[in-house]
Amino acid sequence: MSLPVRICYYGMWGASGGCDDYLPENIPAGTLTHINLAFEYVSEDHEITDDRGPIAARMSRLRRKYPGLWVNIALGGWVFNEPPTQYRFSRMASRQTTRTTFSFVQLSVPPSTERTQACS
Repeated sequence: MSLPVRICYYGMWGASGGCDDYLPENIPAGTLTHINLAFEYVSEDHEITDDRGPIAARMSRLRRKYPGLWVNIALGGWVFNEPPTQYRFSRMASRQTTRTTFSFVQLSVPPSTERTQACS
């Protein structure tokens, strides 16, 4: 019998400084299995940037507090549908060097040591 999956979708604009802020620290992470974090920005140099403040770092603190928690990061969003960023992902994917840098350097962050050992 498998355990239930409980997922929270967290829009990074939720901590933007407005009157309806929902801070990462307020997420009931102890009741969740996954948090889907949307959206991180990808720069012209194909680097993932936390352009809304240190939200990804705050999510990492939740992962340390709740070791079974998975945090999935969605990249892009609607801002990559229009100029000047509309071709950013296709340009990154079209060259071996940028694909390698982007996928292996940027995204290889295991949720915990246990999972890293289990996958190797």
